[in-house]
Amino acid sequence: MSHIAPEDICYITLRSIAHTSHPFINLGPTNKMYNATLQSIKSLSAETIQEINDRFKASHPDLHDDWQNFGPAQLAAYVPCIQACEDLPSSSETTIVPIVQSFKYIKLQRLDVSNFQLGKNFDHLLDSLENGDMKCLLLVNLRSTAPSDDQMTRLATHIGEMPELESLDISWNRAESGKTLPILASNLIQCKHLQILYVNNMHAPAEDMLVLAQNLPSHLTLLSIHGNEMNNLVALCLTNTLPASLTTLFISVRHLSADTHRTFMNAISHKLPRLQELRVWDSPYAGDLVQQGGYILLTCTHLDRLVLQSTSDVMVPPESLGIYVNGLRKAIQVTSLSLYGIRLDTDGFRRLVDVCRQKSLQKLQLHRNLLPEGINSVFLEDFIVLA
Repeated sequence: MSHIAPEDICYITLRSIAHTSHPFINLGPTNKMYNATLQSIKSLSAETIQEINDRFKASHPDLHDDWQNFGPAQLAAYVPCIQACEDLPSSSETTIVPIVQSFKYIKLQRLDVSNFQLGKNFDHLLDSLENGDMKCLLLVNLRSTAPSDDQMTRLATHIGEMPELESLDISWNRAESGKTLPILASNLIQCKHLQILYVNNMHAPAEDMLVLAQNLPSHLTLLSIHGNEMNNLVALCLTNTLPASLTTLFISVRHLSADTHRTFMNAISHKLPRLQELRVWDSPYAGDLVQQGGYILLTCTHLDRLVLQSTSDVMVPPESLGIYVNGLRKAIQVTSLSLYGIRLDTDGFRRLVDVCRQKSLQKLQLHRNLLPEGINSVFLEDFIVLA
């Protein structure tokens, strides 16, 4: 890099290999191998799959804890990926110092190290940032990379060293309570071109989320903040600060009161006219979620993808589903719907599917365990994906 023109290298991507001590990696050199194996393994019996997993776990006691959350077929499909990389060092054992130290020779515009477990290497990345070697960056993806929350705070402190930044993803890194997101929020004003912000799944407390909500850049097009604590104060603040320029919003609504839930969802439908994709997670009010989803389908005329997820097991009332179906019937652009944790009765389910068929929807995703009784595979079309 020190012997080329500064503009010759502008995009650097680092991808991890599959490794027992790291969580699942769906990007990188083993991606195709995993997907192909997952398809072929479906022909095996559950007993055979379990036997593969038991043997592998017995011989690999350092298997990452995250694998306890994955299904047997997923782990079995990942086994050959790990075996293919067995003699190679993990990402945290790989030094990237020579690459980082070379940033000063080039005008780097895009840096993507998502899911690359940097370990101590993250400090070298921060050193480069503080030294002013990353001023030309337009995109930075650091999803699930930092081993400690204070490193995220250090990044937030020096975010202004990337004044041209348009897209930032620091999701799936733990935020330092009371520091990371408040400091980030106060420094975002220096990133005058920022349009895309992922800070989801950082386990930030509601107090920190309130500071972020109060300081959102007015020109954002994508905001992803689910997986952090949400309360009424944060939601009510967001009803006033969500930028009208948003085309994509990912958010969780856990711990909201029923009135605030309705107010917040109503604000989405009336204040985000350019919205193209909406994902709402963790709603305790299935009926109101579906009803408000119907209003959003009706008013957000550019909406293409809608994901609604509820933690409630209460059956959605017919009148709420009626509003949803009516909104879907009149929606102009929508091609994909997902309903997680949403319980429908048989008539409601059939009404929903009929409208989806009439509109030639590309995807309708439902939870298999919540299908009404009497619905069989003959009734289901290819666009229905059973989660």
